[in-house]
Amino acid sequence: MLPKLYKFRSLHDRNIQSISECSLWFDYAKTFNNPFEFNLLRDTRLQNNFKVMCFSQSNNHPILWSQYGDNFKGMCIEYDLNHYNGDLNLNCFKVQYEDDPSIFSLESLGESSTAKLGTDIFKVKHSNWCYEKEFRWVLSDEEIIGNKLYLNKECLSAVILSEHAPADRKLKVLMTCQSLGIPVKQAVAKRDSCTFEVVS
Repeated sequence: MLPKLYKFRSLHDRNIQSISECSLWFDYAKTFNNPFEFNLLRDTRLQNNFKVMCFSQSNNHPILWSQYGDNFKGMCIEYDLNHYNGDLNLNCFKVQYEDDPSIFSLESLGESSTAKLGTDIFKVKHSNWCYEKEFRWVLSDEEIIGNKLYLNKECLSAVILSEHAPADRKLKVLMTCQSLGIPVKQAVAKRDSCTFEVVS
């Protein structure tokens, strides 16, 4: 059983479109924005044979809102992948955080199958990133054609808008969610704890 998972986004039209069509965008590991992690993924099998979708188990961390949520002006999409009824393998797992992630190098994993290798090597990050509380869904190139995966509507359980979102963009999200029956919540800054509180 997976927990509710979150994806922070700007309010760009393409991200609002991902709500309206209930889609996820999987990308190659070489596009990761963490250069330290990329050093562990030098093997071309990992860079070019697997596509990854990253989520967080947190919806209130200020760094996540700042870095991925358009500097506190974006949104956070809530997914419940337990409702996924598609044909692809729901290979979604919690990331482990280690002080020395290099112990999970290709050499240490030995002669693993390509599929197991993909899961194992993407499962580990340096402990500096533990605040992300990351989950990853990894698919091989053979499993997914292109980058976009369409979900059944039940997988998208809510959209959380920052209180600092521009009014016109906020209205567009509200109208999109209303047409699909998706609940919209708001993330409000908590000055005393430097986090966000999600309210209905």
